[in-house]
Amino acid sequence: IGGMQLHPVVGVIAAALLGLSWEVSYHSRIEAPDGIALMFVALTLCCTLLAFSAAADAHRAFWGWFVLAVAFAACAAASKYTAGFVLASPLLLALHTTPGRAFDWRRAVLVGVTGCMVFAITFLILVPGVFLERDILLSDMAWERAHYQRGHNWQTVEAGFDHGSRMLAYFGTA
Repeated sequence: IGGMQLHPVVGVIAAALLGLSWEVSYHSRIEAPDGIALMFVALTLCCTLLAFSAAADAHRAFWGWFVLAVAFAACAAASKYTAGFVLASPLLLALHTTPGRAFDWRRAVLVGVTGCMVFAITFLILVPGVFLERDILLSDMAWERAHYQRGHNWQTVEAGFDHGSRMLAYFGTA
């Protein structure tokens, strides 16, 4: 993504920093969906940027990249539900106007509705248990919510100054 607007070396450096990150390595364990979600989030953002750059030049290219961005956002949500928030990125393209043109409400609604439909259809194809086994899904989600509220024993740092100071120390040494 970094190399799209800048020199290609910037993209290589960004990819190397991300690929060699301890945090990415740790969260890419086989039992954690974070690595897969990260990949789909990155693909969503990349396709969103490509759709944004194609918006002024080619109508067909915009829709192709937009639909891909939304489909990748659904894949991210399918791998880890909270990653679905990345859908906001391509949907913000509905508010984008080409310089020199007036804002088009019809286009904005069309882009927004199309994005939500593509997201929902892709998500339901990938995760049919959402409607086939709804009770199990709701039970599992309630358990996860309670699990995150309880914390992870000694691995959890309480929110506030302690957490903030540890994050500053981490970023200072990372």
